[in-house]
Amino acid sequence: MEKAAERLKGILEERARLLAPEIQRRLRLASQVVIFGSFAACVETRSSDLDVFCVGEYRTHFKTPAIEILILPEYDLYSDLWLGSELASHISSYGIPLDSRPDWFGHAAVTSAAADRKERRINAYARSLEMYWHGLGSGAKYRYEIKIRRELQRLQLLRNGEPVPPTLLLDRKIELLRNRVAAPNTGAPDSLEGRFRTIFAGITGTGARRIECV
Repeated sequence: MEKAAERLKGILEERARLLAPEIQRRLRLASQVVIFGSFAACVETRSSDLDVFCVGEYRTHFKTPAIEILILPEYDLYSDLWLGSELASHISSYGIPLDSRPDWFGHAAVTSAAADRKERRINAYARSLEMYWHGLGSGAKYRYEIKIRRELQRLQLLRNGEPVPPTLLLDRKIELLRNRVAAPNTGAPDSLEGRFRTIFAGITGTGARRIECV
């Protein structure tokens, strides 16, 4: 873990050099710094950005193609909203602290409220997509199908009380399942594939082509 933290600290220092002075200042003053996402899981690609969580004076969300930074004040860390959120459980499970392990890691846990919020977002997104679906090209439709499949995977994990892994690990899980001998699929509405097919039947008006999900 120490070697991983040192590697990530070097990547952060390199990418932070290009940030605005005020963002650099907030990073320097942070009392906790945790790297999460693909870099923490060692599944980053050339195009991956560096996900950084910090505890600092001001709430901050800053994003460039190379780095995304979230800073929360300490008084936010022990709120039910934060500790029960999808992001808090992800960071506490997959994140790598650059210093000591934050105390709040031991209090973060997925809640049913986080799963409910995720489901509402998926439904709202699907309704919005339905309005524009027939005007989209095949490439855009494929990207949106992947996005909704990933979101449904995340929802299933949240409903099971499990933290959501980095996106590439979600995709790898799908690939592993595609290589198995598939059991007969009933397309039951409560299964992830069933829900996926139901959503896309509504969006397209004709039913979705089959996407392998679990």
